[in-house]
Amino acid sequence: MLGHLGFSYVGMIYLLMLFIPNIIWSKNQPIDYDITHENKILLLFERIGHIGIHIQHLKALKKI
Repeated sequence: MLGHLGFSYVGMIYLLMLFIPNIIWSKNQPIDYDITHENKILLLFERIGHIGIHIQHLKALKKI
């Protein structure tokens, strides 16, 4: 149905581009960084993404 499910170098590069900046940021946060000044719209999109991921996981568990 899905064809070959092998290793993807493009997927690995994509994940590295996603994770490396986050790791660097988490290790080098400014000392006076205040979470209350974050953009509310971006925070809303992040929360919606989290909810969507959890819904997909629940759907996948029901199929098993």
